[in-house]
Amino acid sequence: SPLIPHISHDLVWFLRPEEAITQLLSEIFRCLEPELRAFLDVCSKVQPLGCLQVLVTLSDSVLGTWGPCSAPPSSFLHTLLGNVLLLAKSNFNKCIGTLCKEMEEAKPASRTRGGILPCVSRFQELVALSEEMFQTSQRRGELDRAQLRLASSVLSSISSLSSASLKVNTDMVMMENFHHIHNFLCQRNIPCLEGKKREAKQRCREHMEKYISTYVGQPLERLK
Repeated sequence: SPLIPHISHDLVWFLRPEEAITQLLSEIFRCLEPELRAFLDVCSKVQPLGCLQVLVTLSDSVLGTWGPCSAPPSSFLHTLLGNVLLLAKSNFNKCIGTLCKEMEEAKPASRTRGGILPCVSRFQELVALSEEMFQTSQRRGELDRAQLRLASSVLSSISSLSSASLKVNTDMVMMENFHHIHNFLCQRNIPCLEGKKREAKQRCREHMEKYISTYVGQPLERLK
């Protein structure tokens, strides 16, 4: 039939039935992968955080967490979605990289009086959103790595605060924000962020000690 692309008879002769079908479908639907790639690119431009849901959906399909209805590894659909999944992972990593850079470079409002910093609030929003999207997924590898990057960036952003941009003591602001992150991570109980939770607690205590030492004149242990 002129509607079906020609496949060499010699090639089909040496292919197993499922391989021949995969080859045939690849020829018929050769435009499908470029269309899916273009669709993912548009989604990333319109709604960058949409890449989280795309990644979850494709991962569950390709890696078989949908159960017995998932496409077998040798199938045309599995190969197609696997190729698109690589692009989804790339878009996801780029999105996380951009978010990390934004948090690291974020500056508090001019002469801020303290309180919870915007980068800390943003971190909480991102963690909550990603946990919601991945709650039905059994594969968290990409998410765990992304959350670790985000946590490192927000802790780094707090540590880089300058007294020149604050109307209150820098140690007090750092203490408050590290304490806020520690409490948030305690509530969320995310295994991959246990180390960051302990780090936030430690940094909170360090800046509390500095603040008390500065304003009271002696370390906490001497006040007992």
